[in-house]
Amino acid sequence: LVGWVLGAHNIRKHLNSNSSIKLGVWFDVLIKYVIPVLLLLVLGYSIWGEIQNGIFGADYSDNYNEKFSIMRFSGPAILAFWFISCTVFAFILSRRGSFAKSE
Repeated sequence: LVGWVLGAHNIRKHLNSNSSIKLGVWFDVLIKYVIPVLLLLVLGYSIWGEIQNGIFGADYSDNYNEKFSIMRFSGPAILAFWFISCTVFAFILSRRGSFAKSE
């Protein structure tokens, strides 16, 4: 987000003006592409692990099916609710034209 909104070249220009070690164009590529892809891979791997192994790595036994079987789906359900809520909220704010309070 920082690389795309502020501009990686602007960040590099500021860092180069205040540092004895100069950064090249490779810095822009890292900030805009490589680091976000790696962060998404780590996030995806973590979410996949939570779905496969249960919440916080606690695998569920077969005896857990009786009364609390709904808990197996609570993690993905909460994640889906959070994602949908944030998407709707962002859509509403973007339709207003700005994030500032309307008069």
